[in-house]
Amino acid sequence: MRNLKRVLSLALASVMLIGMMVVGASAANYDDFSDKDKIVNKEAVSTLVELGVIAGKDDGTYDPTGIVTRGEMAKMICVVLNGGKDPSLGNVTKYSYTDTVGHWAAPYIEYCAIRGIVAGKGDGTFGPNETVTGSQAAKMLLVAAGYQSAIEGFTGANWEVNTNVRANAVGLYDGLDINPSQGLTRDSAAQMVYNILDVEQVTYKYTMVANGDGTFTSVTEIDKTADNKTVLEDKFGAVKVEGVVVANEVADLNSSKKNDNKVLVGSALDAGKTKIVITNGGKDEDQNEYTGTQTFKVSTGLDQLGRTVRLYVKTGSSAANAKVFGSVIVTDDNKVVTDASDDSINSVADDNSLDIVSGTKVATNYADLTDLSSDAAKADGTHGVQKILIDNNDDGDVDYVLLTTYVFGKVTGKSTSSDGSLTVNYSGAATLSVDDKDDVVGFDDVAKNDYVLAAFIGGKLHVQKAESVTGTLDAYTSTSLTVDGTKYTVSAVGCYKSTSDDITPAKGYASKSELDKDATFYLDVNGYIVAVGAPEASAYDYAYVWGSEAGSSIGTDRVKVTLSDGTKATYDLDDDSDIDITSDGEYEGQIFAYKVTKNEIKLTKPTTTAESESAVVFEKGKTTVSGLKDNATTKFSNKNTVFFYVTTKTTGKVTKIDSVDVYTGYSAAPDVDKEDNASAFAAYNKGGKMVAVAITSSAFNSTDLSDHVFIYKKDRTFTDYTEVRGFLAGMDQANIELKVSDNSNVDAADAVDGQIYLYTKDSDGYLKLKEAGDNLITVNGKPTNVSSSSVVVKGKEYAVTSKTVLIDNTDNPGTPSATLGAAPEDDDVITYMLVDDDEILMMVVDNTAEETPATPDNVTVTVKDDKITLTYTKEKPGVTDQANAVVAKLTALGYTDIDVTVAGGKVTGVSAKMGVVSYTFTYEMGKAAE
Repeated sequence: MRNLKRVLSLALASVMLIGMMVVGASAANYDDFSDKDKIVNKEAVSTLVELGVIAGKDDGTYDPTGIVTRGEMAKMICVVLNGGKDPSLGNVTKYSYTDTVGHWAAPYIEYCAIRGIVAGKGDGTFGPNETVTGSQAAKMLLVAAGYQSAIEGFTGANWEVNTNVRANAVGLYDGLDINPSQGLTRDSAAQMVYNILDVEQVTYKYTMVANGDGTFTSVTEIDKTADNKTVLEDKFGAVKVEGVVVANEVADLNSSKKNDNKVLVGSALDAGKTKIVITNGGKDEDQNEYTGTQTFKVSTGLDQLGRTVRLYVKTGSSAANAKVFGSVIVTDDNKVVTDASDDSINSVADDNSLDIVSGTKVATNYADLTDLSSDAAKADGTHGVQKILIDNNDDGDVDYVLLTTYVFGKVTGKSTSSDGSLTVNYSGAATLSVDDKDDVVGFDDVAKNDYVLAAFIGGKLHVQKAESVTGTLDAYTSTSLTVDGTKYTVSAVGCYKSTSDDITPAKGYASKSELDKDATFYLDVNGYIVAVGAPEASAYDYAYVWGSEAGSSIGTDRVKVTLSDGTKATYDLDDDSDIDITSDGEYEGQIFAYKVTKNEIKLTKPTTTAESESAVVFEKGKTTVSGLKDNATTKFSNKNTVFFYVTTKTTGKVTKIDSVDVYTGYSAAPDVDKEDNASAFAAYNKGGKMVAVAITSSAFNSTDLSDHVFIYKKDRTFTDYTEVRGFLAGMDQANIELKVSDNSNVDAADAVDGQIYLYTKDSDGYLKLKEAGDNLITVNGKPTNVSSSSVVVKGKEYAVTSKTVLIDNTDNPGTPSATLGAAPEDDDVITYMLVDDDEILMMVVDNTAEETPATPDNVTVTVKDDKITLTYTKEKPGVTDQANAVVAKLTALGYTDIDVTVAGGKVTGVSAKMGVVSYTFTYEMGKAAE
C-alpha cells in the first residue's frame, strides 16, 4: 500500500484550509482566508476539511504556523475514529488527570486515554493547553491505528525514538521537514493526520515457539497476513482513487463529433460528471473497489483533462452513485508544459526534458483523441496554437498533447429571440455558428460586430471579446511587432479580414510604410497579436475645433479644441499636421484625428466628411443620424462613434460656441429633435465608419435630464478630479466616491454643496457638471399643497412619480437621507426641485433654510442683462417689499449671494453670483400703466 504524499498542486479547483485544529466551525474555502498564500500542505488540509476532521477558524484566517495543543490533537483523533463526525461523549464524571477538570477537551482526552492513545505526564496531569510535539502526535496516531504502546516500545525512556522509527516506517512524516521533538504547527498536524488515513490498521498474532527444553515462549508480532483496511477505509468507508481524467462536463477527449458543416465540435458529459481511467485499482493495487474506466459524480474542468488526479470515494455503491468527498485534486505526479510558439512538439518536449513515445496521444480542441504520429510530432508548430504537453505519471514520457486553437473573428450575427443564435465569421466565408444560445459559452458577453476569439470545445462554442492595444508600431520582424516599446509575437491562427472594417491579419501586416503609425492591435488568448485594425473610435482621439489662430512669420498656429475624452484646451499646432491655418477662425467646427505631445497637437484629416442638408434628428439608442446629405458615406453611427454636442449662443449678431459635451456611442448620446434645428458635421475612416460627428444647435441642452446629481459634500481634490458625495438620479442611496472632472462647465471646486447639477461622463467615468438651467426651480419655501402624488409650488402642480428622489438635507453638513417616490410634508421647506415638464425628478428639503420672502401681489420684477426693473400697480411698495421681491426673483433664476443695498429709503444697488461669476445690477422702479 503506497503512502499518501503531500501534493502541492497549482490547479486545485477548490482548496479548503485548516483553521482551529478542532471541528465545530463551518469549513471555509481557501479563497476566504487572508493568509491562504502561506498554506503549504494544501491537499492534506483540503481532504481533512471535506472529511469533516478539521475546520477553519472563526476569524477567517488559517494561521498555518500556529501551534497545535495536546487537547486539540486529542479531538482530531476522536473525530477521525468516528468517521469525520464529532462523537457525542456526554459529561465526564471521573477525570483521569487533575488539569482537565472542566476543560473543553476533557471528553476527548478521556476517550483517547481509555483506548491508550494518550498518556499523562506521570505527575497526574495531561497538559491539555501545552503544545503537542511531532513525536507525541505520532504516538497518538499510531495507537489510534492499532499499534500497541507496550508491544512497540512507545513507553519508557526511549518511547520517542521507538515512536519515530515506526512513524517513519509507515509514512507519517512523509511530505514533512520537521524536528519531531518540537511543537507541531497547524499545517504539519494536518499533513500527519492526512498521512495516517492511508496507513493500514494493524492486528497482532501470538505464536508459541518451542524452546527445545519442552517449554514454549509466546511471541507477539504484527499479523502481516491479515487483510487489514486502511484508516480511511475502516473509519470513513472510503478509498483513495487515482487516475487520469478523460472526460467531464466541459469536454470529452475521445469525442469526434462534428456539426452539419463538418466542423469538429466535440461533446461533453452531463454537468457534475467526470470520467477517469483508474490507475490504482485492482487486486494488488491501492484499492479494489473501483477499477477500469469509471464515471464519478464530481465536477472537473479543462485544467484536469489529461492529468492524474486523486479523489476520495465512499465505498459500497457503483462509481456513478458513489459519494465523492470534496474536490478532485490534481496530483504532483503531473508535469505540464504549455507552449504557443511555432516550435514542433518534439522541440518543446526536448526543451523540457520530456520524451514523445509511441503511446503519446494528441487531441484537438479537447476532442478527437488519437495516437500522435511521428510526422505530426516533428512538424513545425503555428504561432498562437496552444500546445499542452502532459506527463501525468512523472516518468518523463509525454502521455497527452492537447492542441487548442481560438480563431479571431467577428460576430456577424446574434439573436436573442426564441432559442437564440450566434455566428462568428473568421476567415473568408468560414463561420462558426450555433443556433441555440445555451450552446454558447460567453453568449451574454459579446454583441454583434464585436471582434472575438472563438473555439468549439465540448460541443459548445466558446467566445470572448478580443483584448486590444492601441499604439504606434515602432518596429517589426516576420514574427513580431513592437508597439509603443513592447514586443509582441505575431499569431498565425485563423483570422477575420475585411477592408470595410479596416481589419487585417497580423501575419504579413508589417512593412516600412506602417512604421510610426497608430493602429489597434488585437490579441489572441496567448497575448500574441492576431489582427490589426484602424484605431477604434474611442481610441481614435478625435478633436472638435472651436477656433483657430494663424501664427505670424515668427509665431505658431494655435487651435482651441474639445477632445474625445472631454478635455477642453488650446494647443500649438504641430508642423506635421494636415492643415495650415492661414486666417483666424479657419477650420472652426470641423473634426480631426489628433495626437498631443506636450503642448503641441497634431491634427489629421479624416478620410471623408459629410455635412447636414436639413435639420438633424437623432434618437438615443438608435444609430441613424438623419439630416446628413445623401452622398454621406453612411448615416449610421456605432457604439464607438464620438458625439460632440455643440451648444451655441448668439449675442446681437454674433454667434459663438458656448459649450461642447462629449459622448461615446449611440447609446450614450442624447436625443436631438427637429425643433432643435441642429446641424451636423460627420467624419469617417477609410473603412467608411462614422467615427465622429459634431451636432450643433442653440436650442438644445445637450445634457440629458436623466443624468443629474445632488451634491452635498466635496472631499479630496486630485490632479484631474475632485471626490464628492451625492445622490444620482433615481437612487436613494448616497454615493460617497463620485469623481467630478476638472474639465466640467462647473468646476468641482466651484460646485455648491446642497445643489443639483446635470452631468455627462468623460472617458474616465468622471462627472462633468453643468448648470441645470430652467429645469431647476429654486423654491426656498413651503409647498402650497401636498398630496401623495403631487406638490403645488409657486402656483403650479408637479407630479411625484416612482422615480422622484426626495432628499432631506435638514441635517447638513451631515449625510442627507433620500426616499424614492415620496412627497414632502406640508411644513417642509423645499430648497430646490429638478423638473421635467410637470414631473419632479429630484426634490431637496432643508428645514433649516430661510424661506424666501413672498413677492407682493402688485409687484413684478424683470431682469434683463445687468438691469433689474420693478413695476407695481396700485400702491407703491415699501423698500422692504422691493428688496424681498428682487431677492425672490434672483433666487428663482438661480442666483446666489444676493445683496440688496438700501440707503435713504431706496434700493440703491444689487449684486449677486451665478456659479462663480459675480454680477452687479442697476435698479429701476416705476408704476405700471393702468
